[in-house]
Amino acid sequence: MYGIVNSAIRDFVITSFSQAKWDEVIQRSGFTVSTDFAVVMKQYPDEMTYLLVTTASYVLATPVDAFLETFGEYWITSVCGRTYSALMEMTGSSFADFLMNLNGLHTCALVAMPEMRPPTFRFSDVQSNSMLMHYYPGRATRHGLHSVVLGLLKGIAKRFKVRLTVELRAMRQPPEVMFDEFYLEWQDMVQPCPAQCPFAEPVEYLYAPPTASFARAFPFHIVFDPQLNIVQCGATIRRVQFASFELPLGFFDS
Repeated sequence: MYGIVNSAIRDFVITSFSQAKWDEVIQRSGFTVSTDFAVVMKQYPDEMTYLLVTTASYVLATPVDAFLETFGEYWITSVCGRTYSALMEMTGSSFADFLMNLNGLHTCALVAMPEMRPPTFRFSDVQSNSMLMHYYPGRATRHGLHSVVLGLLKGIAKRFKVRLTVELRAMRQPPEVMFDEFYLEWQDMVQPCPAQCPFAEPVEYLYAPPTASFARAFPFHIVFDPQLNIVQCGATIRRVQFASFELPLGFFDS
């Protein structure tokens, strides 16, 4: 796994417990303060991460599954919210959309971390407020990560303010079962705007320009409106091609 995971485990233990507890985790793991294990963009053996988790579980007197679940929630609410904020904003505007775009989020992350072996999520029986989700780890040797997924789901539910119920229906047991299966049900905690609300106005346009975060994340994109006017482009495209033009710009005027 990449060092960002090990780094996040360190930060999670320190912020949720104490620096002294983390120092004990390092000592009991056989590491020292000079041990290379948490360079964010460097790949490390999975065994190193598993060692940190099991040792932290022992030091904190917390079952491994409970530690991983709490860490999974921390990963969404703290690590991703800080490190991958632009990607998080683009991944989906609702709980269900976000989940169903998780594979796309990991594909984008591969640009920065090409050695990453991300998990795969598959969905079936998708309803307006329920679905089945299958979780496949990125490597066959990765095991016991269903608890992390439970935490991730809780963190995503918090992000979108939904009340979530999760049932773990099947656990990965190779070669017979190659995935963890979760049944999800959710309910929005934020009520929709009533008809008399002054903000509940008819939508006049189906088109809206991408957010600024989209523009930052994709410096080579170009956005057209229905009349083929160029209304937005990434910073690199703007610098190379359209630096001297004002937007919107007719496609054939460029």
